[in-house]
Amino acid sequence: MLIHDPALNRLQVVKRAEFEQGWTGRIVLMTRRASLSDLARKFDIIWFLQAMHKYRRLLGEVLVASFFLQAGPFEPHRTARYCGR
Repeated sequence: MLIHDPALNRLQVVKRAEFEQGWTGRIVLMTRRASLSDLARKFDIIWFLQAMHKYRRLLGEVLVASFFLQAGPFEPHRTARYCGR
């Protein structure tokens, strides 16, 4: 198993028995690595749509921020300044 021990501040490879012996019962984060079947998956529109769905909130925030940054110069007081009034 690959673990990160905050006390040592580094990654370690430990055997399951060793892990179970020293485990306090507390888990912060647990994840799996990509398998070979994940790497062989086709890069197509389905992959893209899944990525869009996964990050939909972040993409929404970026679109809203982009809209306001683009619309900013069209405010009346800024337009007058650019036109020399």
